[in-house]
Amino acid sequence: MSLAARNLHVTIGDRRLLADIDLTFQQGKVTALVGPNGAGKSTLLSCLAGLRRPESGAVWLDERPLDAIPIEERARRLAVLPQGAEIHWNVFVRSLVELGRAPWRGARGKVKDIGPVESAMRRVDVAHLADREALTLSGGERGRTLMARALAVEACWLLADEPLAGLDPLHQLTALAALRGEAANGTGVLLVIHDLSLAAQWADEVIVLHEGRVVAEGPPEKVLTLSLLRDVYGVEAYIGRAPGGALLVQPLAPALRG
Repeated sequence: MSLAARNLHVTIGDRRLLADIDLTFQQGKVTALVGPNGAGKSTLLSCLAGLRRPESGAVWLDERPLDAIPIEERARRLAVLPQGAEIHWNVFVRSLVELGRAPWRGARGKVKDIGPVESAMRRVDVAHLADREALTLSGGERGRTLMARALAVEACWLLADEPLAGLDPLHQLTALAALRGEAANGTGVLLVIHDLSLAAQWADEVIVLHEGRVVAEGPPEKVLTLSLLRDVYGVEAYIGRAPGGALLVQPLAPALRG
């Protein structure tokens, strides 16, 4: 099963957000979308999720145009965690995570499918918050709860826009482990991420966007090079290996411009 962007173009006024985007994603992999602020990462994820219509081009899901797939089916196949998602109702955390099962209840009638909900809460460490009112959560707790809701969908694809924002280091790793677990079970995971070392360590593939275009794609060690960081991010960096072999990518200083 595949998710593909075919010749996507998105503009607002005279500003190009995406141009000539032609990508195919495979299930069972974690793909990290990286790039500077304003590179088009969130716009691309929104198009792939069906939340934004491209000016031209199309998104295809399993050889079908995404626009041709009924909303109910899309909701079962694509789980989306938007950037900066908010909680607007003061429901209990468990009830909020249970909303991830709503697409399936629509297909099967009302069912008690609490297993995926409990599993999702455990994997991102919010099970102990199950009986808390959602509006009392901290920013990090809220982010983990919304990730649990996305995990509870048990979709073929999970698209997450900056899911690590506001999380402490332990819970960043917990969240990434949950996403890797999804990929190991066959889910296609796409995430927008700014921490290049975490992208290098946890992603199977890295796609670098710059000024609305794809400038590099492939395995982290092939893509995240000193020259790319200099050209795309404008920084000098250290790239090396941690004890145990994990790839480290640490920006050090602004690059000198000739």
